[in-house]
Amino acid sequence: YAKTLCAGDVVLLRGGLGAGKTAFAKGVAQGLGITDEITSPTYAYMNDYGGKLYHYDCYRLASGAQAEALGLTDYVAENGTGTNVSGTSDLAPLAEQARMIAELVPDARNIGLLYCSSETNSKYQVEEVRKELEKLGEQNGTEYRCTMYSFSDSNDIQSVVQKMASESDVVYVPTDNTIASNTQLIDNICAPARVPIIAGEEGICKGCGIATLSISYYNLGVATAKIAAQILLEGRDVSAIPIAYDEAPVHK
Repeated sequence: YAKTLCAGDVVLLRGGLGAGKTAFAKGVAQGLGITDEITSPTYAYMNDYGGKLYHYDCYRLASGAQAEALGLTDYVAENGTGTNVSGTSDLAPLAEQARMIAELVPDARNIGLLYCSSETNSKYQVEEVRKELEKLGEQNGTEYRCTMYSFSDSNDIQSVVQKMASESDVVYVPTDNTIASNTQLIDNICAPARVPIIAGEEGICKGCGIATLSISYYNLGVATAKIAAQILLEGRDVSAIPIAYDEAPVHK
């Protein structure tokens, strides 16, 4: 089978534990002349075998944004993916969200950044927002004091949010699965404390936020359909189609 593959081809394997996915990868590697030991990249996410074979394990990836946060999309070319894959990204407009915080709550100086430490994509988002706020502070002469408030799971979120609410003028919450499941709890603590929340996603904003600048999954669906049309109707080479982003974020 390996002899039928060409540079840029993508092989998708789906199966439970012990289904033979790594064994299959070993066979492909052998067919490609790779002599390195082939191991499952479950915790590394991706193993690179000299540029001949990139072995991904997507089991622990929660979203496309997490893949970007981990640098797994660094192998994507600017003017196309360079592989037999294209599509859309659901990464939020983080720089614009940081500016929203400064614009909507101009007197805020102590900014709380809440995220689940077990979600890599969430940590990436709050770190990027912190960097953007620092840039804004340098530009307008404002000292923003950003504090990270992380929790490991739903069991300790209440104590973390209580501490955050007592120390923050405004809070930013990213696209985060655990936060999305606990918006009522967060709102019950922050609303009485009169601490506004800027959300990274529309659903979370409805539960506990005052505003968001969020990607539209409808827009991403349209963009995905356009890519499909280019491939199926126009016969375009998939590898020449760049990853598409939502160019019209939703203001709420």
